[in-house]
Amino acid sequence: MWFDSQGIFRSVTKKNAALTSNALKMSFDFIAREAPGRMICWIGDVTESSSSTKEARDYAAEETPRFVRAPALITNSPVSKMIANILLGLKKPPYPTRVFTNEKDAREWIPRFL
Repeated sequence: MWFDSQGIFRSVTKKNAALTSNALKMSFDFIAREAPGRMICWIGDVTESSSSTKEARDYAAEETPRFVRAPALITNSPVSKMIANILLGLKKPPYPTRVFTNEKDAREWIPRFL
């Protein structure tokens, strides 16, 4: 995880890594340390992620609004994108969120929220 030259928080999930509340806590701790008091935009590449736990999803729903203005998630799988969009439709987050199949589109969408 890092901040790019535009100040966008970037993360890439390792191959077959499950998204856990501990991993999210590390990300939010990093954001709080590197961008104290700022709401950030996040481009997260979850292409290689294997799954997420219910605990992680609940933790993300609670903590993300404290740190993130707008997240853009990247997955190269159309099926994963469809599932993510269905889940986002069922439980709409209080911030703009989009799922993309490539980095270029995510990078074009996110700057409007900086």
